[in-house]
Amino acid sequence: MHKTFLVAMLLSLTPNLMADKFDYPSFFYGGGIGMAFGAVDYVELAPMIGSQISPNLSAGAQLTYRNTNDDRGNQSIESTDLGAALFSRFHVAPTLFLEANYEYIDRETDNNGTNQSNNFSSFLLGGGVSSPVGSQFMTFLSILYNVNYDESNSPYNDPWSIRLGMGINFR
Repeated sequence: MHKTFLVAMLLSLTPNLMADKFDYPSFFYGGGIGMAFGAVDYVELAPMIGSQISPNLSAGAQLTYRNTNDDRGNQSIESTDLGAALFSRFHVAPTLFLEANYEYIDRETDNNGTNQSNNFSSFLLGGGVSSPVGSQFMTFLSILYNVNYDESNSPYNDPWSIRLGMGINFR
């Protein structure tokens, strides 16, 4: 079983850490960058934009571009994913949140000259923790479960998604 870890640097406003300083709705932006190199080369860009709807609730959208080159087997497989996601987070406590994501991915795969196209929809639910680091930064860890995971029809090796990131306050 393979676990997928996404380490992302998020450049975003963190209004939920400073709720008294914002009039709602407040907008935030940022994104993620992920990469790995070795037997599997992987590059991901994921810009996002969202709104802090209330002191405890935020929602937004994220685009995804992901390129993967897998040379582990006898054949080289390259895939390109283009997708979009809608997300929301509800803070149940200052550092604890519940998260829901709907993600749609279109994958184009080249398996040694054989091209294939697939579409995937994923609904992820879970939660996480966030923590301020000084007055300008915050870190977060989300653990999400893909409730409609299908091993034979998924862009992921596993129904679990673990995401670690950092936010930077630009206000």
